[in-house]
Amino acid sequence: MSTIHTKYGYEFRKDLIGQNRDAWLKAVGQELEKKGVSIKVGEGSHAQEIKNSDQLNAFFDRYRSNPAQVAQEVGLPAGKDIRSYFSDLMQALDDIVKDTSKVKAGTAVDLRASSELGKALGLDRTEHRYASGYTPFGKATRTEGSTSVLGLLLSRDPVQADPLEGVPFMSATTFAGMRPQVGRNGQEFESVRRLDGLNKDQLVELLRTDRSGRSALDRMQKAKDAEAFTIGYNGMSLDEMRWDSDAHRVREANPHISLTVESGRMELDERSGQHEVSLGTDYNEDTYYDTKDFSLLNNDMSVRARIRRDEPTPEPSGVRRVLIQSKVGSNVDESGMKAADKADVRKDNPSEADVNGLDETIRSGMSTWEWGGTPKPIEAMGIVYNALNEKGALPDIGEHKDVLLLEDKAHVRSTRSRFHLNETSRSSTVDLFRNTGEPKIRETLDLLQKGGFSGPEADKIRQLGTSLLDRSAFVERCKDKLIALDPSLAQSGVTLDTLKQLWPDNAVTANKLEAAKRDVVANEIQSAYDEFSALMDNSRRDIAGARGPESRGMNFPAETLSFMRERYPELKKIQTVGPFLQKFDQILAGPDKDAFIQDLSKYANDNGKNALQNATDKDAAMRGLRTHLVNEHLDILHRQIEASGTSACTLSFDNMRKAYAGNDRTNWNFLIDTFDVSEYYTPETWKNLTPEERSGAKPVSPDKMFHATVVNEVQIELGYEKPFVEAIEKAQAAVQNARGGLFMDYAVERGLAKNTDAPATFHNLLRETLAKPKSEQDAFFSALNDFAKARGSALTFDANTSQPLGETAFSASNLNQDGGKHTQLLEDQRMTEFVWGEFRRAQEFIADLRGNRVTREADRAGFSTKWVNSEMSKGDLALTLLRDGRP
Repeated sequence: MSTIHTKYGYEFRKDLIGQNRDAWLKAVGQELEKKGVSIKVGEGSHAQEIKNSDQLNAFFDRYRSNPAQVAQEVGLPAGKDIRSYFSDLMQALDDIVKDTSKVKAGTAVDLRASSELGKALGLDRTEHRYASGYTPFGKATRTEGSTSVLGLLLSRDPVQADPLEGVPFMSATTFAGMRPQVGRNGQEFESVRRLDGLNKDQLVELLRTDRSGRSALDRMQKAKDAEAFTIGYNGMSLDEMRWDSDAHRVREANPHISLTVESGRMELDERSGQHEVSLGTDYNEDTYYDTKDFSLLNNDMSVRARIRRDEPTPEPSGVRRVLIQSKVGSNVDESGMKAADKADVRKDNPSEADVNGLDETIRSGMSTWEWGGTPKPIEAMGIVYNALNEKGALPDIGEHKDVLLLEDKAHVRSTRSRFHLNETSRSSTVDLFRNTGEPKIRETLDLLQKGGFSGPEADKIRQLGTSLLDRSAFVERCKDKLIALDPSLAQSGVTLDTLKQLWPDNAVTANKLEAAKRDVVANEIQSAYDEFSALMDNSRRDIAGARGPESRGMNFPAETLSFMRERYPELKKIQTVGPFLQKFDQILAGPDKDAFIQDLSKYANDNGKNALQNATDKDAAMRGLRTHLVNEHLDILHRQIEASGTSACTLSFDNMRKAYAGNDRTNWNFLIDTFDVSEYYTPETWKNLTPEERSGAKPVSPDKMFHATVVNEVQIELGYEKPFVEAIEKAQAAVQNARGGLFMDYAVERGLAKNTDAPATFHNLLRETLAKPKSEQDAFFSALNDFAKARGSALTFDANTSQPLGETAFSASNLNQDGGKHTQLLEDQRMTEFVWGEFRRAQEFIADLRGNRVTREADRAGFSTKWVNSEMSKGDLALTLLRDGRP
């Protein structure tokens, strides 16, 4: 409510009132406009609302020129002198605009003589002074010296100055009963690595070191190992994928999770003829906020505002996005995995007002980014506000309750290079399984047959390969494990038809037993294919005939492949050897044979390989060269067969995630891989940087920074985790409820409680037990475990498993459970945790990939470094350094 400090006499601009009344009226009008307040005067058709100095001075000029006419216009009652009215009006104007009153913007103060307010102040009477003790205001019974008229509070006492006047803040009213502006929220899982071993100045020097026209930063951030993740990429064929040992190792590292670089980030480099990962680069200005005494940091929370640019241009028009983000409960485990409850709200293509007003937006917790510009509370800010309020960390300031007063504490300017890794589509994984398994085994057996390799090792390869192709090998391999899972198969038998129903490329099932049986088959396929691969790899030179006399000296397959890529455009993108071998045979059997041999001979000789040039029998030399091509072809074939076995496990994992998390494979963003170079500034320094320095358009001297970091963050896309985390929580709750039920049954049977008792009774009994000496605890839990076993339950109890049980576990609905079902509850919990754990494991693997390249580039620039887990996020690091006085 607006409050007017009502008092006779002038307090606003006393320096003007006695010297120049027009100047005083002008100042009053300017103050009305500044505060967004207006006054109402005049009756009927003469009614007007005065909002500024021009209108106010015009009104008083009209009064001076024709007071009788104005008296009629303002509707003065009989006996009221127009001079007295205007004298009172000036007193009222003084009270409205002076500092000891507080009139809210948008208020129209009705100062007509006929209004309730006008009468209360005596504007309708001549015989009494304004607001004197003879006016209704003066005579009224008042509470604490005030009275309310038309939603205004008239007070004899000065309004105390608001300590937060003009300062953006959040309070108990900010988020009360209002629909907030929501964005994305969920639990953030982020794996963080950083470059360690250098101080700020050394790190900046390293990043700006130039070597052969490229900075060390350019070389470090190149995601070379990620070039392996191309299964199903934009229609890229299996022959266009890299099948070298490094790429194969990277793909094989996570048998349950297959990854593919996002579309548009793995295009062909025309110069090299290779597919390379390209990075999207953006330039971020992050401001981290906290209270004066670091309440957010001290309570594991954070708030930041981000300005993101696609190019380092300082103008507001160059801003791609503004973002407000909060985190609660942020922590980093011993492996560098960071998890937090995170929420953000963002606006793409923001206006200049959005960019310039970002600081006030985050401090006030209110945004006008939606709903036609109407201010609304921001969910991301409300989460932090409520979390702090629950901890009792928000003070009252003046009349404002539970105030969150934020200030900018640290500014971090980052150059961020990033790309996304998606889960490979299931259809692409099925194609990989079908096209690199049995077909490649068959091709190997054909090469074995044609090459004439014989003996015990050849027989092993032939016998195993044949049994894999007709799948008879899997009947014996899978039989006992399948029967253990499904005893009914002991009667019907495990046959080829049984395996057909469990083969990895069948449609995904949500049945837990079927998922388990398919997993048995998938694991045996992987094991058998790996076994076959190892046998053929050990003998591939013999299979290829590369040990024969014609092969000696002709071992230059790499040069041959390079030559053919240059001469035949259709082979330029091919990474496998099979298509080259096919083209090689085709040419040697055709009319261009001699020209091809002559051209290849010169190319090889120019590259230091003169065996073909010097050969007297060119045909024999070409046969010898072919054996080495076949050997290289077999080298890739054995990896492709291994990949097929691994993809069987990937396909099987789809059944497990469906059965235990209710989730199908998705092909949108899974991991965000970010290489982040950050410079840290205090607010004082940041304000003195030029716009070009803030945006990244101009380098900043390291002596202006208080810290600098190189960090690689691999984050699971926010929201991706929800079905898995929810499944884990549901499974854990089911186990906890089963434990609670058994505890209740035991307590009732032993007479320690009644089955009609409230949950608190059982919970208190558990708490009392846990407070007893260990010997008494052990005796209690031993008896409880005997009871659980007698009930057919697989659950066991001890202090550790019982400690987490809350009151909800002791609900009456948990009594008298079937203990025989508890085995499945434990399995559900184990499997839901396993499924999500595989995604986390893949994330950790990706986070480690860049390390060798980064430290190698630092070493080449003369710096000794390490690639280590990061202990905290950039924001927490910046705030911690400042809080502890260590910038």
